[in-house]
Amino acid sequence: MAGVVRCVCHAVHRHCIRCGVCVENVRVGPPIIQTIDQDIKCLKTQAVDTALIEEASAATDDHDDDTVAKKEEEIEKKRNKSRLNPQHRNLLHGKMSYSEPVAWFHETVKYKRKMYGRYGHASGFHPGIMWPTREDLEEIKEYESVAYPYTIQELMTRVEDKKKEEQAVLKARYILFS
Repeated sequence: MAGVVRCVCHAVHRHCIRCGVCVENVRVGPPIIQTIDQDIKCLKTQAVDTALIEEASAATDDHDDDTVAKKEEEIEKKRNKSRLNPQHRNLLHGKMSYSEPVAWFHETVKYKRKMYGRYGHASGFHPGIMWPTREDLEEIKEYESVAYPYTIQELMTRVEDKKKEEQAVLKARYILFS
């Protein structure tokens, strides 16, 4: 199946014209040149098999995803002229400093909670890390029962009793000296 590739007009150097033209990744034979102006030339091509063009474009589509990602990564590396360490650059741009744990404290629950609080879902941590586990709750209850053995009501009654005793001492002193 033969089709005609349409005319392509642009500025062309003389040495590129002699060797032929590549249109859509398919090499087209030596073109016929019409000079429109001194700097602009129109390249005319002969009939080309459209099946070759379709095959070439299909072949490039398979590799486009990989190559585009690699090119974007390379462009980002070249774009970074700050000479900052990657972790410092991430902090500057509001991202998590380390994508993977580097130091021992990056594995602690406290650090994970802090990072989730700062970066949210972008931190990559599960939100359930923010709440204590059942074992943690049991430990907290045990600590509170040892550190604070009295309930609030018991503490209030103790304070009231202490105030009554102090007032009784003051009354006794007042009566004694009057």
